[in-house]
Amino acid sequence: MAIYSRYSQVLEADGSPMSVRAALGLINQELDAYLAEQDGDIDADTRFAVSWFEQFGFNEGEFGMADVLARAKNTSVAGVEAARLVVAGRGKVRLKHWTEYDASALTLNPSPTASRGEGLQKRGGAPLPPRGEGSG
Repeated sequence: MAIYSRYSQVLEADGSPMSVRAALGLINQELDAYLAEQDGDIDADTRFAVSWFEQFGFNEGEFGMADVLARAKNTSVAGVEAARLVVAGRGKVRLKHWTEYDASALTLNPSPTASRGEGLQKRGGAPLPPRGEGSG
């Protein structure tokens, strides 16, 4: 970010001025790509949950902080809420504790040929909706 104080303008590839927001987006995108290589096959929602836990544990935090972290991890608060990892409301967000999950409502299909998301099903065999569906 020091580049913004060193030069009079920072430009996009097309020659238009680059906003600080756009620069931060690019930085976070590259950082996320680098960390994804380090994390292996961990998805964006899980990376969010790990980072949130490192900062807050199972305690509540401000929605704004969760939103910034989610964007940095290439997801959204609505996305991690749809993935059932957090509880969000009234300007607060917190990770769900393992005791809050209803194990009787979920089964795991450990099929090695199942694609991502196919192994998690509601009781009765109906697949759960794909990640992000209906989360806006």
